[in-house]
Amino acid sequence: MFCKQIVPEPFLLSVEKSLEFIVENISQQKDEGIPENIAGCAAECFRCLRQACALNKEVQENLSTHPNILAQTKAIIEKSISFDPHSDKDNVLKCATQFLGNACVSNAANQKVAWKTFLQLFRSLLLHPDSKVCDYTCMLVHTCLSQMAKNDQTLLTNAAVQDIVLACIQAAAQRDVEWGLYVLEDMLKNDLFLSKLYSRMGQKERLLLLEVILAEMNELPTCADANTKNQEVTTESENENQQKMDPQGDKSDGEGGLSPSSENDREATTSLAVSTGNLQFIAEEVKRECNLLLEIDKSEATGQEVLETQMLEALVITKELETLGIAAQHKAIYPGIQEDSDLLCCAVNLLRSITEMGKCGHSVFKREEKASAEDSVDPHHPVYGLKKDLIRLIANMAYKHRGNQDTVRSLDGISLLLDLTMIDTRNPFITQWVVLAIRNLVEGNRENRDVLSGMSLQGMAGHMAQLREVGVHTELKGGKIVVKPVERNK
Repeated sequence: MFCKQIVPEPFLLSVEKSLEFIVENISQQKDEGIPENIAGCAAECFRCLRQACALNKEVQENLSTHPNILAQTKAIIEKSISFDPHSDKDNVLKCATQFLGNACVSNAANQKVAWKTFLQLFRSLLLHPDSKVCDYTCMLVHTCLSQMAKNDQTLLTNAAVQDIVLACIQAAAQRDVEWGLYVLEDMLKNDLFLSKLYSRMGQKERLLLLEVILAEMNELPTCADANTKNQEVTTESENENQQKMDPQGDKSDGEGGLSPSSENDREATTSLAVSTGNLQFIAEEVKRECNLLLEIDKSEATGQEVLETQMLEALVITKELETLGIAAQHKAIYPGIQEDSDLLCCAVNLLRSITEMGKCGHSVFKREEKASAEDSVDPHHPVYGLKKDLIRLIANMAYKHRGNQDTVRSLDGISLLLDLTMIDTRNPFITQWVVLAIRNLVEGNRENRDVLSGMSLQGMAGHMAQLREVGVHTELKGGKIVVKPVERNK
């Protein structure tokens, strides 16, 4: 009640004089630190400002007419850190950062001034051992960056800004600082984000980043057009021990939103949570690093210990592939993914390599068919679901794209896919994704239909019912599959 009733000018003048006295006092201190009574007074001033800015909009707006308050706040923070960089026992830093955060909420003018004034102090505050100091600083950084990151694509050309953003992400990944996640989400809108900072991130930071991207991807709109329902993967299960696939797509596990429905998504007007530049960077990263996945199998096959760093590297790549597979289905938003022929070649070749390796000995890529084997399959293993994710990427890239359809055929990808039609507990729903991939490959492509027609009964014959569900009508003649053209939606 007090904060709502105060008169802004007298209040701000009073606080300004108090802070001036505090700054004069601590500037006279040498190595003994800030006296406890002075530190307590500073914390109390910041508490008053924090509450006033939160509850009285006039105080927040009039703050710009008292620039000395921010200058004095900066001086007190600098002295507090220099005197005692390892603790904030008097709560000066916590109260100061909370005040600044409240001063900047929904106030672009204050955001601009605070960002410029405290830019060189943010990193020290983010690295402070007190997790609350770090958390409140992340809140302040997020408040300042939420619009700047999207509107100023050159923001990350500043080395100091790069350090601040990286420190926020490290805080989120290593110290579970929630506000650091919001900073990460802010930066995903900036095209320079990954190109500038990905190489400086550790594997834990990259995994967190990719989990956030996947969460954002799964929030993209799915098609509401009932006419496309017959094109979705709706087979209930691969065996009685696997859960049903939601015909509308289960957003919770990344399986939803299949490629045939993407054409009707109202995506062109969607505000991008992840910029196209960042998605393209991930595609380039996959093309450079995907063969590292094969090293895990080589190590395990020879009995060598797989290092934690290797496991994390592999997990990062599988998450990158999962991200691209989902992005490829939203071609109205991310058309560049479907146009990346090198990425498609990479996916087909990697799928072939791990399929061949899976036929040997105790490979981590070996197919596990029996339901009883589920107990021995580690769902947290880095390559769990890898084949399925690669097939999803291929399926989505081939959707209504003649060039990609032809590329898959030229790489002998159709026969490769037909070799993966059996149940594999390491890759849930793999048969459904193969069916969808075949459907997308033969749509409007006579040459691909001819290739499929020449395949033996052993391949897709066991899945003819599923093919019919997605619009591919087949017949068996002389032990061969005869494929009819894909029916268009009426």
